[in-house]
Amino acid sequence: MDEPFEILNVLDIVDCVDEEKSDFSRWTEEDGRPDKVGDYRMNVLRVNADKVAGHGLFRVKGWQIALVCSQRIRDLLIEHGVTGVRFTSVS
Repeated sequence: MDEPFEILNVLDIVDCVDEEKSDFSRWTEEDGRPDKVGDYRMNVLRVNADKVAGHGLFRVKGWQIALVCSQRIRDLLIEHGVTGVRFTSVS
């Protein structure tokens, strides 16, 4: 591989799901994934802006597959031509 690459490991996890505005269910024992019981099965994620204040890049507690960033971080990633990223509003 001739192209340079970077690895990003985001460890900040924020309890920030706005459950009233999000569309989700939760994993149950019947789903056959005991490691996920109680976690979100997210269709539409909406975060509580007050809970994410001061967090520029983080994962969502209970749905850690999502990587959430601030508008500032989004703009920097685009400006620097970072690839392999898809942005969806969560506010």
